[in-house]
Amino acid sequence: MQSFFIKIFSTISRHTTEVREGGTRVLFRKFNSISLKILSLPMKICLFLPVIFLMRIVRPVLFIRIGDLDIGRIGGMEKALHYSCIRNTGLFEKKYFDIFFLIPTPVISNQQWLNMWKRNLRICPLYFSKFMIILYELNRLIPGGSSHVIEVMPKGYFEQNRVVEAELLSPKPILCFTKEEEEIGIKALQEFGVNSKVPFICFHNRDSSYLDKKMPGHEWSYHDYRDSSIKNYMMAAKEITKRGYYAFRMGEIVKESLIGNNSAIVDYPTNGKRSEFLDVYLGAKCDFMICSETGLNHIPIVFRRPVVLVNYVLLWGLIRWPSGIVISKKYYSSKDKRYLSFKEIIELGVFSTGDFLLQEGIRLVENTASEIHDAAIEMDERLKGNWKITKEDEDLQDRFWEILGKNKLKNPDLRVGSKFLQQNQDLLV
Repeated sequence: MQSFFIKIFSTISRHTTEVREGGTRVLFRKFNSISLKILSLPMKICLFLPVIFLMRIVRPVLFIRIGDLDIGRIGGMEKALHYSCIRNTGLFEKKYFDIFFLIPTPVISNQQWLNMWKRNLRICPLYFSKFMIILYELNRLIPGGSSHVIEVMPKGYFEQNRVVEAELLSPKPILCFTKEEEEIGIKALQEFGVNSKVPFICFHNRDSSYLDKKMPGHEWSYHDYRDSSIKNYMMAAKEITKRGYYAFRMGEIVKESLIGNNSAIVDYPTNGKRSEFLDVYLGAKCDFMICSETGLNHIPIVFRRPVVLVNYVLLWGLIRWPSGIVISKKYYSSKDKRYLSFKEIIELGVFSTGDFLLQEGIRLVENTASEIHDAAIEMDERLKGNWKITKEDEDLQDRFWEILGKNKLKNPDLRVGSKFLQQNQDLLV
């Protein structure tokens, strides 16, 4: 009995100390956790139904909607990007009072990224998330609930043009840095040897190390189809530095370190100067970023920087709003002893990844170092106004985009790598 009371006292003492040290934020989080444990379903309904009915009553005056955001990964905030573009361009049918909540996550991908979105959107604190989820789900169960849900990425949204239209009507950066943040960023770049007159690019390959370390205990191998080796990016990085650029290899946790003595190529994740702020600042200020199909590419896109998308896999869902160059992985069929055409790849749809490909005897082939190099140089030449357009290239571009869909909007400055198409014309059949 004595040990029981000691345990109780110890628990109370620990929670009291945590609240004293953590303040109101910790107090709300603990209240949130305890409340959710003791609330039964009837009690939840009694607590939240009045709020749901109030939302409907005030709708003629104040149209409230709620929606979720995923801050567990940088790319999880894609909905925030599309929402901001649609809102900023006036494409919403009505004037709404929108509130977002964060999906509970064991890790916040980047606090700077979240802070900047909080300056742009009405986002509830993370400790309110579980309450908001109950409100969100109950609201959807009651007739009329769907009108109070923020929907900017409906099912099959890649088949729709509203998102692309909104993106193209929003050419300015969606987020911005404060004056103090700009000063911090400029000083950090100077420490790397990059002043206002020195251009720089970022490059990044997706690998499994981030999820494996940040969220262990979960099987993440179904994402491995997006992986690629940093070694195949080095030819491009070296050539870019010969053109006067610095090149920052990006990422928080990486599987492979860079090998070499080129002082203009910065292995940023491993050099001891990495920070969550610089993760965002570098991606926002670079002349362009070379990146694979990963969440990090959302940073330059949000800040309207060009991207060179390499090792792209999901052609059926190719993002069509950024400016830049795209080249894809190739699908090799062991059964047919050949590469699948772009049309065949798109027809695979959502089944074009992971276990399905293994079962079908289809192997994904990474872009070569030369292919990534050619795409990066084309991007640089286009940005400098030196790229010469040929009729052959325009014809190949038209053939590719027609395969993706004649009536699909896209950024006119988004193109497939010219040499990549020239070398793979047989995939355009």
